[in-house]
Amino acid sequence: MPIFQYRYGDGIEQVRKIINSGLAGKPYVATVETFWKRTSAYYEVPWRGKWATELGGVLMTHAIHIHDILTYLMGPITGLFGRVATRVNDIEVEDCVSASCVLESGALASLTATLGNQDEISRIRLAFENVAFESDHEAYSPGAKPWKIIPANDEIAAKIADLLKGWTHVPPRFETQVARFHDALTNGTALPVTTADARQALEIVTAFYHSSETHTEVSLPIGRDHPKYQSWVPAAFRT
Repeated sequence: MPIFQYRYGDGIEQVRKIINSGLAGKPYVATVETFWKRTSAYYEVPWRGKWATELGGVLMTHAIHIHDILTYLMGPITGLFGRVATRVNDIEVEDCVSASCVLESGALASLTATLGNQDEISRIRLAFENVAFESDHEAYSPGAKPWKIIPANDEIAAKIADLLKGWTHVPPRFETQVARFHDALTNGTALPVTTADARQALEIVTAFYHSSETHTEVSLPIGRDHPKYQSWVPAAFRT
């Protein structure tokens, strides 16, 4: 089972429940930010920062989980125009990225990540017709604490309060994913995370690299005929 531990915790579970109930209404826009810090000392570990051993930089090793949260809450990305750059450390792979996306629903999203920030935060902001959501800024567990929930009016606020009444605590990260995995195996129900989820996350990475290289918008999902279907590693670094 793929591991997407950021999906779990009170904050993200409450937001997902509100969205799935229909109370949030039409999705408008989203911003997703991974602003972390990695110095040259981090890359003294021999396998870090290299295509052969990491297969990518901030996209693969740092931001992939929070980008999964976006699609987990708002649905698939269908178009991405992105740029990648290496600006912070002297490494082979990228450490700064930014993209403009359109989702299957028609909503727009921006994805930004850097390893050159002076503190560390992960932030997700979602704007819907009836409510806005913003994650806690905890870098490595954005789903754990309750998110800021901003309803459009008192009526929506009352409906959300009723929906979340008697909330049962959801432990964050690995504890809940592994527990739900066990329940699925025991009861023969659907797995909490699937290989289709992992594929979707990898397609975002693929689209980023290809878009940055070609300066074009990339359509998702990525088909077998895509030039980076087999590998996005630059030819000079392939073994």
